[in-house]
Amino acid sequence: VILPTEHPLGSRRRLRMAELAGERFISFRTGARLRELLIGAGRQAGFDPVITLESNESQRIRRLVGRGLGVAILPRSDAVGPGAEIAMARLTEPALTRDITLAWREERRHSPAAAELLELARVTFGRLERPKRARHLTVS
Repeated sequence: VILPTEHPLGSRRRLRMAELAGERFISFRTGARLRELLIGAGRQAGFDPVITLESNESQRIRRLVGRGLGVAILPRSDAVGPGAEIAMARLTEPALTRDITLAWREERRHSPAAAELLELARVTFGRLERPKRARHLTVS
């Protein structure tokens, strides 16, 4: 969760979705998986999130939050970075997760760039597992 630094919850390190009821949300546009996760989390917490601004660019969402125009839920990899002065908290309830899948032809040799991408995925997103009967790795 990212919030304006002056937000009453801005000093918190962990938040439950229920604590964000009544907030104005800045989210991705209709059809984006992250927007669906936001709406589902709000409903699970007992409310329909009010989305007042939308963008498909994480950095723009961060800037809008930094200007005090609302709060947002972004993946940690998008929430950090230079630019807007914002506060961040981990959403603890409900826990939101996404699966990211990388796929390639096994019989082909990896280029140095592809090998570096796989290593970056391991470091950034956590474990890599090989699903049974599949020829790809799923990053969770």
